[in-house]
Amino acid sequence: MNTLVFALMLETLVDGYVDKVSQFGLFEDLDHCIYFARRLTLQGDPQYEVPYRSYCLPKFVDSKTAVIFQR
Repeated sequence: MNTLVFALMLETLVDGYVDKVSQFGLFEDLDHCIYFARRLTLQGDPQYEVPYRSYCLPKFVDSKTAVIFQR
C-alpha cells in the first residue's frame, strides 16, 4: 500500500555549489521532517558556512517495505 511520506534530503555543497544529493530518512509527519532539516541546515556558528543544505520532499512509498519514522 502506498503511503505519502516526507523524505529528508541532504545536499552537500562544495564552493557554494551542490556536489551531491542524498536521501536520509522518511518521515510520517512534515513538521518532524522540517525540524531535522532546519537543524542540519542551521547547525554551527553563523560566521562559518555550513557545507550542507537540507529540505523535505513529498514521496509515495510502500509502507510495508519502507522504514518510516513516526512522531
